Amino acid sequence: MEILSKRITRNYLMHRDEINLTIKAKQTQKLEEIKSKIAKMFNVPESRLDIIKIATKFGMQEAEVLAFLYDSEEWLKKFKKQKKEKAEKTEKKKQAEKEK
Repeated sequence: MEILSKRITRNYLMHRDEINLTIKAKQTQKLEEIKSKIAKMFNVPESRLDIIKIATKFGMQEAEVLAFLYDSEEWLKKFKKQKKEKAEKTEKKKQAEKEK
């Protein structure tokens, strides 16, 4: 696995760094492998890293990765919890509309 390019953007409001990577590999990489590679690259524990998206392009040996690196585990848990609660609310609304 080889990293071709990277872009890091700091999001002060969310207390995280947003990392965009382009990875070249001969085969599809597993989430755990990518997560450990990024953690080693930035010398941080994997528990502070959240992989959002891995997008491969058809017929190409490249993948684009979007990852969030939080300042602490508490911030990661806080935003994961909000995301999960929002998903549950939308699911309840969809079920209520189906029942009508």
